[in-house]
Amino acid sequence: MRNGALLTIAVLVVTIIASGCVSPTIGSNNFKYSVGNCGPAGFSKEAEVPFYTYRNGHLLIHLNLRYACCAKLSLKERTRKNEILIYIDNAGEMCRCMCSYPIDINMTADKGIYVIKIFGVKYRDVQNYSLIYNFTVDTSTPRECATDEDCVHYPSCCHIKSQRCIPIFLKKDRNCTNVMCTEECRQCNACFCENGTCVSKKVSGCC
Repeated sequence: MRNGALLTIAVLVVTIIASGCVSPTIGSNNFKYSVGNCGPAGFSKEAEVPFYTYRNGHLLIHLNLRYACCAKLSLKERTRKNEILIYIDNAGEMCRCMCSYPIDINMTADKGIYVIKIFGVKYRDVQNYSLIYNFTVDTSTPRECATDEDCVHYPSCCHIKSQRCIPIFLKKDRNCTNVMCTEECRQCNACFCENGTCVSKKVSGCC
């Protein structure tokens, strides 16, 4: 049972890492995270509010943190009743340039309603924690998306548009080298964001 649980965690962590270079996923068995490379500082207002989904007993949270581009970020968490507190530290340097860090969090959680509070960014003895995100998570109604563009087809080497739709922050690249695809007609799916959840709808014209 223990080995099965660890395998489930490993698979989910790999799934939530977006394409591109990221720091190794670290943390305990109950709390893991990865921090992506520093990207352009500009992002939409919707992206400032963390997205989340709940799958197989795991709460997955994705956020874009605007911070100094020379930072080295690490996370830790503390749970008290239905409140989850997440703290972000900078073990790197401070500089004037700013960018956006994609952060993915994976934690075990029972179904329910949680208050998520994210504090950051603590930098040595210079800057202490301050509350930067405060939102409620209802695992029965994930906030996976804000617009249709936040939903994409599940990565596949063949018949991509026939795949189910998932939140873009769960997407990962597939190695399709030397993969041979069949040419039969497949039913197409279009991706939409409805009430914060990515849904697939059948459409014609995919042969």
